[in-house]
Amino acid sequence: MTEPSLEPPVYKIGELRFSPLSGVLELSGEKVVLRAREANLLNALIQSFPEVLSRTEIEAQLWKDSYATNATINQTIKSLRFSLKDEERIIIRTIPKQGYLLSKKPAVEETSDHLQTKDAKVELQRPILNKTNRIYFYIATLGSICAFALGVLGIGNPPDTQISQKIDHAWYLMEEVPATLQSQVAAKYDSKQVVVMHSGMGYQVCQLDSEVLLCQKL
Repeated sequence: MTEPSLEPPVYKIGELRFSPLSGVLELSGEKVVLRAREANLLNALIQSFPEVLSRTEIEAQLWKDSYATNATINQTIKSLRFSLKDEERIIIRTIPKQGYLLSKKPAVEETSDHLQTKDAKVELQRPILNKTNRIYFYIATLGSICAFALGVLGIGNPPDTQISQKIDHAWYLMEEVPATLQSQVAAKYDSKQVVVMHSGMGYQVCQLDSEVLLCQKL
């Protein structure tokens, strides 16, 4: 019997490795083939990161031409968690009243072919990096900062590990967001894209200003 193979692109999520193309998951050196909907759900979570994947989006992506009940969606999520050995819900976080979010940033493993293609793309894209592209790049960087801070803050912390969540135009790197804090951010920064985190001595807000990331205490 042929052993399941991880076909590129291969995503790494903590200790997990996953190939959306072949639907193969590798955990602790053991490879298994996920069921179609489990594989599609995991891929949807990867592609939506760092945004929360809502139940509506799950239904739209996994049941395009049919209807899924809450029980059906719950069972699919439960089955995926079982395949990931994630009974403690550490890998896939449930964000109350919003949806689901991976606790760690997915990273694409770079093969030799991937590196060559990546280098070629850099050379081709460098001349056309205009101001609009730079703005998109910095917005993406904000999302990366959220993911990086999530990973750092999650190491060695007690069970109430901080997670990221988006409210209006602000990213909050904490599980519980006080209403007073939301009001302060909304009043001071209006519709600007910002990242809010707890520094240990208060709250800190980071935003882009003239393409420079600035942080200050709230």
